[in-house]
Amino acid sequence: MNELISRPCGILNGFCRAFFRDISQIPCSDVMGSDEKASPSVAMLRKQVRERIGYGDLLISHSGDREIIDGIVELILEVELSGRPEMVIAGDSFPTELVRERFQRLRRDHVEYVLECMNATSFSAVTVQNTAPKVSRTN
Repeated sequence: MNELISRPCGILNGFCRAFFRDISQIPCSDVMGSDEKASPSVAMLRKQVRERIGYGDLLISHSGDREIIDGIVELILEVELSGRPEMVIAGDSFPTELVRERFQRLRRDHVEYVLECMNATSFSAVTVQNTAPKVSRTN
């Protein structure tokens, strides 16, 4: 269990920057998401988190968001397993126990709200062209 806590994975610290942009770039999701690689206590805790947020129902109602749902499960799991005295969220330090208590209150409707907000937000790529005038040098 300590190897999961001490890994420099940073899902929580990079939550705002990395999690919502591209979950595939978060290195921990594959390692922590695998029940066969986790200790029995971690696998049991993951099962409890999934039950608490209605994981099965979320996968049915948001079938295209499986990676994001799995990332949310791993984020909650990382918070519950953390042994650090404080966590930094959006640049502010909070006691880990406070963060843990708040994350334990998360239920299906909270996760659905996040998924719906993420799906409602669309990002469009804009090509920015160089509009500065070209200067030619003549001697």
